Amino acid sequence: MSIICWCIPRYQGCGVGSWLLGMCKRRYAGYLRIVLTSCREKVPFYERNGFFPDRTQEAVRLIPPTFGETGIEQEEGE
Repeated sequence: MSIICWCIPRYQGCGVGSWLLGMCKRRYAGYLRIVLTSCREKVPFYERNGFFPDRTQEAVRLIPPTFGETGIEQEEGE
């Protein structure tokens, strides 16, 4: 299961993000683990809320290019 959640900058520092994390932690308290993906500069926020960095894993992502950027011709009907 995946949940996407964020706090817009205007409300950062007002307790909204901590409240959202608290809700998630209570809702999924019985789960074996809760894994978050975050940009590095936000890690201290999650640490203040009881999470810790997992130094055994790195996140990777794929942002597929559009057809025009790959040089691959699009098949008819796609």
